[in-house]
Amino acid sequence: MAKIISSQCYLDDDIVKEKSENEDYDVQYIMVDIEGEEYEIVVDGHHSLAAAIQDGVEPNWEHDRAGQRNFDRLGLKRWLEQHDQDCDWYEVFTKEPVW
Repeated sequence: MAKIISSQCYLDDDIVKEKSENEDYDVQYIMVDIEGEEYEIVVDGHHSLAAAIQDGVEPNWEHDRAGQRNFDRLGLKRWLEQHDQDCDWYEVFTKEPVW
């Protein structure tokens, strides 16, 4: 099973509340293989994911095909640099650092 990772830590509680109230649990991801380990990288929907976790429901996982093509074009290092947000890469459900 792939690890679900992100580099976005900041969440606005009001946005999470709104996502929860609207049952907006849509989360976009890309799938990557790094040294034989599979990762699903959350590229959009961090607040929706937080709402789903908070509400105890399964997020609506949506494969971001355009984002996947962009990753394939840029390669791992360059893509990660361009999508590094406000914290180190971490596993979403355990909060453990990835690298």
